[in-house]
Formats: sequence, C-alpha cells, structure tokens
Amino acid sequence: RAQPVVAMFMLMLVGVGGNAGAQAVVRSAQRIATDGYAPGHGVFHRHLEKEFPVSVWLALLLAWFACGIVWAGEGGPSNAVAVAFSCGIIVVGSVLLGTALPFAFHRFELDTIHSGAVMQVLAGIWAMVVTCLMCSLFLVPTIAPQTSG
Repeated sequence: RAQPVVAMFMLMLVGVGGNAGAQAVVRSAQRIATDGYAPGHGVFHRHLEKEFPVSVWLALLLAWFACGIVWAGEGGPSNAVAVAFSCGIIVVGSVLLGTALPFAFHRFELDTIHSGAVMQVLAGIWAMVVTCLMCSLFLVPTIAPQTSG
C-alpha cells in the first residue's frame, strides 16, 4: 500500500522468476533424462556449476532492463533500484531453485515433470518475499500513516 509504483511491477517480478525458474527446470529435467542421475556421482553439482553463472548474467541483464522500465515510467530512482535489485535476486534464486527441483523430485522418486508447476508457485512466493525485503531496505513509505484523533 505504501509503494504503489512497486505494486505496479509486482506481476513483472513474479513472472520473471517463474519464467527463469521454469527454464532451469526444463534444462535439469533434460539433463536427468539424457545423462541419467545417480545420487553421489556429481551430476547435480556439475549442472549447478553451469547454471549459476548463467543465472548471474541473466539477473544482471534483466535487472538493468527492469531498472530502465521503472525509471522510464517515472517511478523515480529509488523505486527503480528497489525493483532492479528485486529482479536480480529473484532471477538468481529462481534459477537455482529450478535447477535443484527436478533432481530433488528424481531423488525422492517423484515424476520430474511436476517440478515445473511447483517451481511456478515457489517463484511467486520467492518474488513476493524478495520484493518486500528490498522495498523495506531501499524505500520509505510514500503514503503517511493515518493517525486517529
């Protein structure tokens, strides 16, 4: 309620996390299907080592665009920074989670195809938590609290 500009971009932040995480789920599920996966053989760690740098570059790129979109929409520098940091953290977290979920599902003998739906829900929750935390760090309320009296 106190940051209407950030609320306008919440859907973008939830979507970017869900999409980045879903792509990571697909890559992990493909890795499991083509290379096989036996716990303890380092497949997950090697795959994670490849995905982490990609997530960082993707986060930097998308955070830059998010900052520009908010700033161009006359959201101001503080809102732009809050949304950009939120976007970057959401992307990295979603890619890492999306990378891990199919391996976890496979480990517990669950069908890895369902990890995509779980990823979408978790990405939405992750995006809300990260955005609220970033806004509390970077922004001051724009609407003064009402006092009784």
